[in-house]
Amino acid sequence: VVEDSVQVKFLTEPEVNLIDDQVLCPQTPLVLNAQSTNGNYKWYRLNKPNEVISNQAVININEPDTYWVVVDNDC
Repeated sequence: VVEDSVQVKFLTEPEVNLIDDQVLCPQTPLVLNAQSTNGNYKWYRLNKPNEVISNQAVININEPDTYWVVVDNDC
């Protein structure tokens, strides 16, 4: 008799919680953190919507704009 087994786990959807809208003084940097388990990141900004500005979980910004992040986990 021969036996074998395999354990299968499914990745959960990434969860991202960014900070609320901010009003800052000029040249004041702001850190945006989208850290998620097993995430792949693409940050965008409204003034350049077709350009990925970063592939990191955390970005530093110092220009006014609307920023958003797309996070996936290869599923």
